[in-house]
Parts: sequence; C-alpha cells; structure tokens
Amino acid sequence: MEEFVLQRIKELIKKKSTTVSGFAEVIGVKQVTLNQYVNGDRKLSLSVVCKILESFSDVSAEWLLRGTGRLDNNSNEDYQSLRDSYNRLLGENAILREQNSILRGASSEKSGKISEKSA
Repeated sequence: MEEFVLQRIKELIKKKSTTVSGFAEVIGVKQVTLNQYVNGDRKLSLSVVCKILESFSDVSAEWLLRGTGRLDNNSNEDYQSLRDSYNRLLGENAILREQNSILRGASSEKSGKISEKSA
C-alpha cells in the first residue's frame, strides 16, 4: 500500500508543477527526508501524509491514501468556475439581445422609409 501512496505523492508533485525541493518546502519537511520517502529509502510516516493533506486542501485524502476518487477535492472550485462561466454567458446573452433589438429597430425604420418612397 505504501508503494501506491508514494506513486500518488510523485504524481501530486508533478501535478503541482513543482520540484521535490519545492514540495518539501510547502509541506514543511526537509528535502533530504522527502527524497528518502520518494525513493523508498525510508518508510512513509503518517505525519508526512497529514502534512501533505494539510498543505494541499484541494487534495482528496481518499485519493492519496486509497487511490479512489479524484485527486482534487475542489468541487467548490468547480462550482465557482461553472457559476462564473454561467454569469459571463448571461451577460454576453443580454448584450447580444440588446444588439439584436437595435438591429431589428433599424431594419424596421429602413423598411418603413422604403414603403414611404414607394407610395
């Protein structure tokens, strides 16, 4: 099991686009110690796993420990992102409706002037 947790820690380091050194600094562990864990030279401690989960609140404990579910635990961020996109689209839709109304009004005026000239 420890081997699989270590694989997920390595994956997490890659996903966070950081080095082992940078990752170690974020979680508050010496780089040498983290290298020993990652290389399998030292047994992974529960305190390091806890430090990872505390440092990266978006990481799912279920994923890190068991490999099930998603890596990220940011369903709230997903919701916020979707809500922001929805609001942006609503704004764009309102602008397009207004432009459409203006164009229809201009088209009606032009059509009315043509009718007057024909008469």
